Amino acid sequence: MRAMVFGAGLGTRLRPLTDERAKPAVPVANRALASLALAHLGHAGAQQVVLNTFHLGAELPAWIDADLPEGMRVTYLQEPRLLGTGGGLRSAASALLDGAGDDEVIVVMNGDVVYAPDLTAAMAQHRASGAIATMIVRATAGSDGHGAVEIDVERGCVGRIHQLPAVVSRALVPVTFTGVHLLSPRAFRDLPAEGCIVRSAYRRWMDSGLFIGAVVDESPWRDLGTLREYLDGNLELASGRLASPYVTPSATGTLIAPTARVHASAKLDACVIGAGAIVDAGITLERVVVWDGAHVTASARDAIVTQRCVVPVGAV
Repeated sequence: MRAMVFGAGLGTRLRPLTDERAKPAVPVANRALASLALAHLGHAGAQQVVLNTFHLGAELPAWIDADLPEGMRVTYLQEPRLLGTGGGLRSAASALLDGAGDDEVIVVMNGDVVYAPDLTAAMAQHRASGAIATMIVRATAGSDGHGAVEIDVERGCVGRIHQLPAVVSRALVPVTFTGVHLLSPRAFRDLPAEGCIVRSAYRRWMDSGLFIGAVVDESPWRDLGTLREYLDGNLELASGRLASPYVTPSATGTLIAPTARVHASAKLDACVIGAGAIVDAGITLERVVVWDGAHVTASARDAIVTQRCVVPVGAV
């Protein structure tokens, strides 16, 4: 099994965190964000993975390689400019398809979400259907910007994307696209040099009458694209309210890395404290994520503390 993780975004909504680290390397439950996707791909059997990079891309191997699943090899593909999801995949085609057979399944995941769908079952359905591509979706539809997709539940396929085609012959159900694709090797012939795979290649496949599969998977899913989502997602993982097979929650709701130094007089309520971090005497932290190596010298609430700055996180 081969796979690609999208990691080339600028992470604009996470600034100033992403001024300090590339988005795939920001710590989530004391692991690099992209490591959660890589762990799940490794669990499903992926050994060859491409991770495209752009902003601060040269620094990513230092944050990610030490936490790779056994036997996995990651190829970091630095983009000269942002190519989009379709262009990013096309630029990775040679690395992903070298030696691949016609029945190979290439799994594509966003690197900025916490999600662990049943990839084995999804790949089996993809192969059995003969689909050129399969989207993994969630049954709850919403206007969250993750793709306006409607599916034919009975046939297990995508029937409409972004309200096209305008007229359909069967009843369709709106769903939320999770950002996980399964692609057959032949799909790579239709990818754009730049731009979005959904708005370009998927539209072309639909217009040509090709079968696009849809797998509904309700495993816990969370986007971590904004400061609020990032903070809440960390704390939900720490407490177990957001379940992940790759994070062991704490009974207290606070995760503390073994090498962190928290003074005995400090008070922590719903926090994540990174490796090598220092929390001084008398400090009170409530709903705070402290990055590895950071030194906390003042109390904080609803904030992210890095080695460079303290970032308050306002209400939604």
